[in-house]
Amino acid sequence: MKEFKVMLNISHISDTHGRKIAPNKETDLVIVSGDCETTHVKNLTPGYKRAGIEDAEFVPTSWASWNFRKVDVEKEAAEQEAQHVNHFIPFLKKRGIDLKNVIAIPGNHTFCDLTKIYPNAIKKGAKTIMWRGIKIGLLTGVLPLAYEWFDEITEYDFRQRILKLDRDINILISHTPPYGILDGYYGTHIGSQELTTAIFGSKLAELESYFTNLWLHCFGHSHEAHGQKQFSSEKGYDIIFSNAATTKNRINLDIPDKYFRV
Repeated sequence: MKEFKVMLNISHISDTHGRKIAPNKETDLVIVSGDCETTHVKNLTPGYKRAGIEDAEFVPTSWASWNFRKVDVEKEAAEQEAQHVNHFIPFLKKRGIDLKNVIAIPGNHTFCDLTKIYPNAIKKGAKTIMWRGIKIGLLTGVLPLAYEWFDEITEYDFRQRILKLDRDINILISHTPPYGILDGYYGTHIGSQELTTAIFGSKLAELESYFTNLWLHCFGHSHEAHGQKQFSSEKGYDIIFSNAATTKNRINLDIPDKYFRV
């Protein structure tokens, strides 16, 4: 029996920070990988302010963190939810995109609960969903920055969350990049080593890759490293890596028809 393939058109969007979510026309799937909401400085808790390292002021003075900024989480969440409901969703509907064809995860600046807005979303942690016969893993969290943002976790936490995902997922969506791939930040790397190991394995530690059938990894977080790359896994097939931070990436995938369901 001859195997047919379906071309899947994906609009990947990340880190727009309040600018409109503008997917490509005639897209099949919209992937939002975090931080597409505005973070309002006005939502600082009264009595707190951001202190610059140049004035060496601690906020409050009893806390040894020059970069601390306490956010009024409830107020921030309400305003971010309103952005999705009043601006993003109408635009998606104008483009003729059904919300069931949108998959969204939070970034470290996302305080609203996306599961209240989109059918295919996650608030925190890891889970596997099915979309038209394709297995998609949703993974939240960023490595610690200043412990002032949403869902800052350790590499150990990343590992535990990864192990909650099905091994045979086809698409992985995270906010954090894998270490060493499109994760540059002012000369350093902000990606997760546990993600890299889960995708490629580790010769040093003699570990096989955790994921067995991964085609695409979508992420953001690193603004200056956006773009796409393609690498071969130890299993012998190619994986597309897409960092759509501050922009949008168009991705075309050839999907065997045994997976794709209308």
